[in-house]
Amino acid sequence: MKFAVRLTVADHDQDLFFHAAVFRCESEADARAKIAIVDGLVDDESEPELETCNFSFILDLIENDNFQDLIDTGKRCLPLQVARQLAPDAIDKWLTQRPDDCAAVIHRPPVLDWPYHLRIAA
Repeated sequence: MKFAVRLTVADHDQDLFFHAAVFRCESEADARAKIAIVDGLVDDESEPELETCNFSFILDLIENDNFQDLIDTGKRCLPLQVARQLAPDAIDKWLTQRPDDCAAVIHRPPVLDWPYHLRIAA
């Protein structure tokens, strides 16, 4: 079984989700540890307020060969600054294009390496 962490944009203005990037993981435990590291970067003050923000980001724990089966999500909504630490090019592309239809949800997100500065110490 394959596991991954997916960075998902929740576009509250347009009421849609956009899968910005996927990060392959060695195991479910590895994926959960990576999500926990990123959740730890977000405190109560920096977490976006869903009632007032235009968009936010979340990490999904997914499995399967096509990485579509959702197992769990991160505990925190991520602000833009944290999402950019994970996948700067993918997030900038989304901000520039800001897709506004259901076709945006169907696209294949890029598969990226986990950012070096957020790696788990061995």
